[in-house]
Amino acid sequence: MLESSATPWITMLNSCCDAKEVVIAAPYIKVSSLAYVLDCIAPSANLTCVSRWTPQDIASGATDLECCILTRNRNGKFLLHNRLHAKYYRFDNRVLLGSANLTASGMNQFGNGNLEILCSAPTQFDAEQFEARLLNESFPVTDDEFALWNQIKLTHPQLNRITETSNQNDVGTWIPTTRRPEYVWMAYDLRSEEIPSEEQRRLAEEETILLGIPPDLNESEFHNWLTLNLLSSQFVKDVVEELKQPPEVAWNTISKRWDISKQDAVQAIATTEFWATYYNLYS
Repeated sequence: MLESSATPWITMLNSCCDAKEVVIAAPYIKVSSLAYVLDCIAPSANLTCVSRWTPQDIASGATDLECCILTRNRNGKFLLHNRLHAKYYRFDNRVLLGSANLTASGMNQFGNGNLEILCSAPTQFDAEQFEARLLNESFPVTDDEFALWNQIKLTHPQLNRITETSNQNDVGTWIPTTRRPEYVWMAYDLRSEEIPSEEQRRLAEEETILLGIPPDLNESEFHNWLTLNLLSSQFVKDVVEELKQPPEVAWNTISKRWDISKQDAVQAIATTEFWATYYNLYS
């Protein structure tokens, strides 16, 4: 059943106030919209929220860090998925799928919202299988990581002018290419001539553009931004996990999972391992 952007929320929340289990998954979740939904369900409901954070989205205000706190305050689980694009809402056995993020414009919360689609899941959609994969691939936010995300939000209020529909690079699939991360800082700091090879200079300059690094950051702010881009990259996450395996296993797994040659996998893993070590992602 196809429903308009406003109707499904009103209908669903009125009919699901006694739901015992609620799963919300959307790339963009705003705290006011999440609070609106949570106010309509029982405090005892088993709550899980899954979102996707990138430094650009947090700095622009497209999605809110506070959703993590709000969810935890309701004794719920808040998780991140680096490649989440689906909008999936389950209240017990009722599932809605579509285009609407959990934002005021996505919910048509105040009128004049986005033109969205939300549908009751068709019978051929295996919600149990999708949800199992979603939760298996998602991960919690540590307190140290949350502090880094909050620093980005506090440091870059000027980026709040960017809207959630701005064209942004997909950091979730970013694969580090510059051999040494300090080269990227040198390129950002307009010292590319100090990078020892022309190829590395080119890669470092391209990386600064790809990562959407704001202007005028000091070195500490710059490295915080890069750390969060690493945490946002599914490739980096996969490599850090696969490095626990013997090298040959890691090479083959990454090659197949990311559809790249074994030679490219070996090089990408070596570069990513250096970045992960430099930014202490193993702790």
